[in-house]
Amino acid sequence: MGFMCKEYYAATRRDIEIELSELRSSGSIDAETKRIILDHLCGVDGHSESDLRIVYRYNPYIKKSAMQRINTLWFLPIWIIFVAPVRYIATGEAGIDRYSKVGRIIEKLIGSF
Repeated sequence: MGFMCKEYYAATRRDIEIELSELRSSGSIDAETKRIILDHLCGVDGHSESDLRIVYRYNPYIKKSAMQRINTLWFLPIWIIFVAPVRYIATGEAGIDRYSKVGRIIEKLIGSF
């Protein structure tokens, strides 16, 4: 659902190295495979051979003001009870599109959703 979505942020080469090092220490991959994966995803000297982007979907440090947290208390119940069922019947989705005009207004009211 859209209102459950968190901020996105892209992984750096260092983040990927750390995760691959954990796999290597468990014996799942060897050093050569790790190098090949890193070179393919991140590129050699900053030039990537791949169009892939690795993103983490969860950022635990989303900053909200006190007013945005208070607005969340009244906004989400109203959305879930009144708006989401109608939107689900009309479009097949009950969530909020954060890139629409309404989504941007809601994001200012309740912060990142």
